[in-house]
Amino acid sequence: MRMHLLLWDVEYSLNIGLAIRDCYVLGDGIVDLMLFDPRGVAASKAEEVRRYSSYTMDHFQSFNTITDKERAMSWLETKRGNIIATVPDKDGAEDIMTFDFADGCVVMFGNEFHGLPTDIMDLADSKAVIPMRGKAYPRPDSTGKIVGIGKQRCLGLSACVPIVLFHALNKMGVYHGWNGT
Repeated sequence: MRMHLLLWDVEYSLNIGLAIRDCYVLGDGIVDLMLFDPRGVAASKAEEVRRYSSYTMDHFQSFNTITDKERAMSWLETKRGNIIATVPDKDGAEDIMTFDFADGCVVMFGNEFHGLPTDIMDLADSKAVIPMRGKAYPRPDSTGKIVGIGKQRCLGLSACVPIVLFHALNKMGVYHGWNGT
C-alpha cells in the first residue's frame, strides 16, 4: 500500500516541517512526501524545517524536493488516473469523509495564499474538500493585496495535511486492527 502527498510551492518552513512530521507519524513506510519548492524554502531554511518537523525528518526517508516545474509536472503525469486536488470549496469536490482514496493516490495541497495553480488543478482526476462551516472573508496575502481563496474560509495547510492524511489512510485500511504498537 502506498500514498503520495504533493505540497505545491509552500512558502512557510513551518508548514513543510509539520507536513514531514505528519507523514512520518501517521504514515511512515506508506506515505511519500514530495515538495515542489521553486522558492527553495526547504534548502534555505533547512534547520527551521528540521526543527518544525520535531526532528522526524532525520528518520523519514520518503521526503523529496523538486525545484523544477517541468520535472514536477512530469512526475505528476506518471500518476494520472489517481491524482486528487485538495480544494477549499465544495464546488465539484467530494467531502473527504466519503471520498474513496485508492492505493497509489497522489493528494495535492497548494500554496498557503493561492492554492493550486490552474495548470496543476487541470492534472487532477478528482477534487476533495474538508467539510468546514466558516465563510470566506477578504484578507491580505503576503504582499498586502486583499484576496480570498474560494467562497469558504479554509483551514491552514498545517491543519489540512494531517486531517486529509488520516482520513485517507483510515479509508485505505491502514489503521484497521491498530493496537497501539
